[in-house]
Amino acid sequence: MFWEDFYLAEDVYIPAGNYAFSGIQGFANSPRTTKLVGMGGFEAGQFYDGTRVSFQFDPELNLSSSFQLTAGYQYDHVNFPTRNQTFINNIGKLKLTYMVDTKISMSAFVQYNEIDKIIITNYRLRYNPRDGNDFYLVLNDMRNSNKTHSTDKRPPFINQTVLLKYTHTFRL
Repeated sequence: MFWEDFYLAEDVYIPAGNYAFSGIQGFANSPRTTKLVGMGGFEAGQFYDGTRVSFQFDPELNLSSSFQLTAGYQYDHVNFPTRNQTFINNIGKLKLTYMVDTKISMSAFVQYNEIDKIIITNYRLRYNPRDGNDFYLVLNDMRNSNKTHSTDKRPPFINQTVLLKYTHTFRL
């Protein structure tokens, strides 16, 4: 097998090799039957030849039976003491879901990744003509948000896709 080093952040790289991870994680959430739902979690443990500690918090506001607003924040602290390398990443996200009725729903999702300076957006329209059949129209967009850094050679639009998807559930 061919292995090569890769970068996680501008000055933080992972040397080529085999790695095994161990760690601990925990998650908790409040009942989903309330207007305000809280979800949170943590992870800690080995990460390649270093350690990682992550926390996340995802509150959800159920404005009505058909309208939901979800936010999210994730904090990652990664440390490689033998190489004196460390980085912190913050990820923020926002999701809006609206169900017109049992057949039509729409959602919009936006995520910002601080270390990669990337904004990801996703828009989805779902149509359910009958149980077990779904049509989706999905628009995905990935953008470079670092417009001030002169050495960044990425274009403003990194990736844009339009998907038309059909799913059919059947019994065997």
